[in-house]
Amino acid sequence: MTKKSSSSKDVQSLVDATLKKLSNKAPVQKKEMLNILANKITSDDLEFFDENVLKAAVDVHWEMAKNRKLGDPIVEIYCPVTKNGLHHKTVIDIVSDDFAFLVDSVVAEINRHNHLIDLMLHPVIYTEYDSKGGLQKFQPERNDNLLRQSHIHIHINEALTPQQHKKLADGLYTVLEDVYFANRDWREMLDVLRQTREDLADAPLKRPLREIEKYCAFLDYIADNNFTLLGYREYKFVEKGDELESKVVKGKSLGLLSDDVKPAYISEDKEGLPRNLQELRKKLDPVSISKTNRISTVHRRVPMDAVAVKTYDHEGRVVGEKLFIGLFTSVTYSRSVSSVPYIREKVEDVLEISGYMPNSHDGKALRHILEKYPRDELFQIDTKELHKTASDILK
Repeated sequence: MTKKSSSSKDVQSLVDATLKKLSNKAPVQKKEMLNILANKITSDDLEFFDENVLKAAVDVHWEMAKNRKLGDPIVEIYCPVTKNGLHHKTVIDIVSDDFAFLVDSVVAEINRHNHLIDLMLHPVIYTEYDSKGGLQKFQPERNDNLLRQSHIHIHINEALTPQQHKKLADGLYTVLEDVYFANRDWREMLDVLRQTREDLADAPLKRPLREIEKYCAFLDYIADNNFTLLGYREYKFVEKGDELESKVVKGKSLGLLSDDVKPAYISEDKEGLPRNLQELRKKLDPVSISKTNRISTVHRRVPMDAVAVKTYDHEGRVVGEKLFIGLFTSVTYSRSVSSVPYIREKVEDVLEISGYMPNSHDGKALRHILEKYPRDELFQIDTKELHKTASDILK
């Protein structure tokens, strides 16, 4: 209790000193913003602040909140002057509409530039605007009748050059735009995914019912909050002479792919994958899982997962493909393979092919190997290759 009281007193002393730095004509709301930002400062964070640094943060966030248009993020990067007149750090201030994955996406982008974060404050302020789009009032407490505005204040432990400022700002604006598109289209992508599942279930395919049920169960699984949907695109396969091409269906793209142009794969041109891969692509299973060679700018900086679902005409012929890109959630990697459709059936097929009794030493050892098998590879490898590799490991 004593430590908490001391911390509160130290923060209040910082607030009092900063208030003296503000103009006497400063609006009440600006002083409220000072308190909101200061309320996020812990005793461990106090070493990164003096009244000049905190005042600079308040000034910047106040101006950004006033001048920002709804839907548009603002990024400011600057090197504040400390008491000794030197620039020892760089500050990043961001004001944006509040979205899922905003903070971790921003942090990942800063880390991509190899900058070390010393401090981050992230108050969410509930705001109200007048009919002309001007800031009318705001408050730190939850209020579902007001808009959520996200304020991010970050300290980097080095003074960046102007060139580094620009490069980092450009990267952050790209990330903020992608976070916006992913959040804007998430519900629509989920609806498309569910409809795609129904279309596959109803397609006149000459395949075993168990196989179709496996694919549908997997699509149900990823729709049940087990896959972070970040982008969607639809293709149609078109015969052109002796070649096969995949064409983007215009106006259907969503999320990170919503411009109909940005490629889902780095090697892809605006009309789809290179032509020499189209025939192979068409012959893939009704549902296939792969890794893209595009790194996600949203949530986690890792290669994105791609779930491709074939589309069929009334005679059961492949006519196109629906591609969903995103990230499997962490539970997909931590839970048992028996809980994840698609790989569950693949594992059971391998155990059956092996001929081992389930309770035998080899049967139990093989199941353990499959449980620990790299999950991403388990999605992509075919059953025969998985059986061979797992058997070699067992031997």
